Amino acid sequence: IAFLLSYPVRFLARFLGRGIALGLVIFSTLITLISALVILGVAANHQFQQLINFITVNLQGNPNHSLENLERFLISHNIPINLESIQEQLRNSLITSLNFVLGTVTSVPNAFLSFVIIVVISFFMLIDGEKIWQLFLKMIPDHQREQFSIAVQSSFLGFFRGQIIISFLLSVSTFIVFSILQ
Repeated sequence: IAFLLSYPVRFLARFLGRGIALGLVIFSTLITLISALVILGVAANHQFQQLINFITVNLQGNPNHSLENLERFLISHNIPINLESIQEQLRNSLITSLNFVLGTVTSVPNAFLSFVIIVVISFFMLIDGEKIWQLFLKMIPDHQREQFSIAVQSSFLGFFRGQIIISFLLSVSTFIVFSILQ
């Protein structure tokens, strides 16, 4: 994150100075992250509530009702079948789903804390990253420092370009498949 944010900081530092550029990039990044977290949190909360309601209704109500209708329909079309074993499997899978949802909910605070730590460390790396990088480069022999630095930076950029391309291709293909399947 610090590596990627260093590019806008360098660009803005030419016009505004490093301190103002750092403040502007960190502030805009925080606003973007908070907005994304709020939007995703609201959507996830809504879907989570729908899932809990679905599981609760099916566990408390009669999940066998739709299976009984299916069984009557099949019998009316001369397809004798007994779906009682499926009824028990359906109830067990609903209980398993509820356990999975509860397990996921308990891991959310840990993931959020890890995310906050990563963001804070990234901001500190953004502020003092150049000094740390120069300290690290002192361990490399003088005649290889420039080449090493360029190679590492181009490798990082290549990695991020590859990830963006893969994300784009997966998004487009997923959109196409979901559009076809409606």
